Amino acid sequence: MKLQTLKIPITLLLIMILCSTTNGYNILGLFTIPIASHYYFAETLLKNLASKGHNVTVVSYFPQKTPLENFTDISIKGPDMKNFIDLSIFEPKHFHSSLEEFHRIQDWGLKDCEAAFQSDAIAKILTMKHEFDVILVEEFNNDCILAITHLLDAPVVSLSSCWLMPWLYDRMQTPYFVSFWPPNNCGTGEKMNFLERVKCFLYHHYSIFWFQTVTKFKTNTIVRKYLGDSIPDVDEIARKRTVLMLINQHFSLTGVKAYAPTVIEVGGLQIEQAKTLNPKMKQILDASKNGVIYVNWGSMVRKSSIPASKREELVKAFGRLKQTVIWKWENETLPNQPKNVHIMKWTQQREILSHPNVKVFMSHGGLLGTSEATYYGVPIIATPIFGDQFLNSKTLAERGMGLTLLFDDLTEENIYNSIQTALKSEFQQ
Repeated sequence: MKLQTLKIPITLLLIMILCSTTNGYNILGLFTIPIASHYYFAETLLKNLASKGHNVTVVSYFPQKTPLENFTDISIKGPDMKNFIDLSIFEPKHFHSSLEEFHRIQDWGLKDCEAAFQSDAIAKILTMKHEFDVILVEEFNNDCILAITHLLDAPVVSLSSCWLMPWLYDRMQTPYFVSFWPPNNCGTGEKMNFLERVKCFLYHHYSIFWFQTVTKFKTNTIVRKYLGDSIPDVDEIARKRTVLMLINQHFSLTGVKAYAPTVIEVGGLQIEQAKTLNPKMKQILDASKNGVIYVNWGSMVRKSSIPASKREELVKAFGRLKQTVIWKWENETLPNQPKNVHIMKWTQQREILSHPNVKVFMSHGGLLGTSEATYYGVPIIATPIFGDQFLNSKTLAERGMGLTLLFDDLTEENIYNSIQTALKSEFQQ
């Protein structure tokens, strides 16, 4: 199912910024979350701004490998969260898993806040002599970096790499109906039964209460420790400075929703024209006349932490296929690796998904991969691990764009049968 509508105009304001080449703006990007997928969502926009003649300065954990014109990287030194998460911390799933994950994400946000202010990158930004016309940030699990926008006295364009966090709807004066819009970490799809609606109602209001009290208090404490007691409340800064919110959603995937004019859907923003495949990968894809199953569960989860029993079920199921399997796997070896399975530490995901021989994408349900696979018309078998991945996966299934195969259900037969279902003509149209 080809969906070529994911690339959309972002509003007249951004068009004016992007297209202005006579008077380049000074643009600052503050992306202090050490998660690759969160940064990559914004990276395409930042690089395109630089290519249009604007002076772009970016603080992040992910500097460009090759210097770009008009693009200045200020790198935060420290480990990013690639292959960071052990699957065991998300097992077993139970009714209150969503709350455990919420608190884990809040703790990560506070640690990221402390790490950012301890880095030389923030000090360097504050000592720069030129003024910034606009600041781009991600509003996710913590607001601490917004304190910098107060000191620099510049308007903020915020990005959200996932569904909006519950407290951002009120901040952006956007209506929210929890009875049929499940919160991003609630673990349900849009078609909820009564108990799921109750669970999401409680989760939504609890998470807002916690963020606006406990998280905000701890965040203000960290901010004032480094920047002084005169810094206003971070929530007040966010409400005053944020003039536009760009969100990684698109109605074709996430349904039609009523947003304020300052909230714009830009799902698929990161999708650029596919680059040339490396020769080895191109040879594998071109030679796979029966098709390719591409397996990638994202950058955060350490694949080697998959229990041996689950790994063996995957290996046995893949070995029964006539299709070629390309599996992003960070280890050098895979026990009992079938002949039709190729393991690679790094893959050109967008380029692989764009190849006509790729028939199925086995994913963790992250939004970047989901939007890319949808754009190229590749059905998805999603095995969500945590966070909004459950909502993304169930939304895909509800719209006929893929299947959900839960981690607990990873058996040889379930894996094999799910692949055979995804290969059927109704999914391949």
